[in-house]
Amino acid sequence: MTGNDTVTDSYRGMRWFKCDLHVHTPEDSAHWLDDDMHLASPRRPRTEGDPDEEDIQHKARKYLERCYGLGLEVIGVSDHNFSDCSEPRDRFLTHVIQQNNTVAEKMDTKPIWIFPGFEVDIGYHVVCLFPPTQRKVNRIDATDAALSALGLPQGGRFDGANPQPLRGEDAYVPLRQLLKIVQEEHGGIVIAAHAFSDKTLAMFATHGVDLDTADDRKITPLQSALIEGATSNMRLFHLLLQKSSLKNVSETLVLYASSPQPDQSTLARLQAWQAELKQRVVFAQNFGNLAIR
Repeated sequence: MTGNDTVTDSYRGMRWFKCDLHVHTPEDSAHWLDDDMHLASPRRPRTEGDPDEEDIQHKARKYLERCYGLGLEVIGVSDHNFSDCSEPRDRFLTHVIQQNNTVAEKMDTKPIWIFPGFEVDIGYHVVCLFPPTQRKVNRIDATDAALSALGLPQGGRFDGANPQPLRGEDAYVPLRQLLKIVQEEHGGIVIAAHAFSDKTLAMFATHGVDLDTADDRKITPLQSALIEGATSNMRLFHLLLQKSSLKNVSETLVLYASSPQPDQSTLARLQAWQAELKQRVVFAQNFGNLAIR
């Protein structure tokens, strides 16, 4: 057997990983339904002067066992507004990461890769994830620092158990600012959350995003992405438009056509989509099914 044969035999090629990049934990108490897993207050009660971590560690292991039981190999932990705990060992994610190897050994499998992150409301919901880890707890420090840099420091992230929206000077933080802080300054990645439900990018958030264009007009997040050239990924572009109404697409077409140096290919695709939606409206009206608004 030659050296090349050895390399060839050991190479297994590409493979799929079972992932869920938008999971919540009991840290997100306002959205967690399992009463048995709710975290105690205080998280680590003192017993004879020393913090008792038995309960939070037990719940972290139970959480991981459920993930392993589902066959997950990668998770993105995206609790709303991360955590308001200043003490790292009070955070549930700290114990999830620390118990990861223990549970993997018990389940006779490899440790799950964990992307620490958060879900945040900027008028619609986005998920921000940071470099993954299997055992390094300090990886979650960047997550906490990024959320503070965005304008939600510890002590201001929740009203009771309810996460606060990300706002600055009485307005939502613009998407472009979020991308800069999360992706450029803190090495994370921003993705759209629950893309076609409410409070999401694809459904045209009711607030506007100031693009600082010449006429200072306010436009929707999807229109912002169009003008900024995000339409190079046409597959994503079509995916976003599949749930759009004729009115939204028509408004986007008018705005994009008047933008500086519009891409003609993108313009043509918008025009074609508008025409198809018009045909769907006529079809629906003819058959009494007004599903398309």
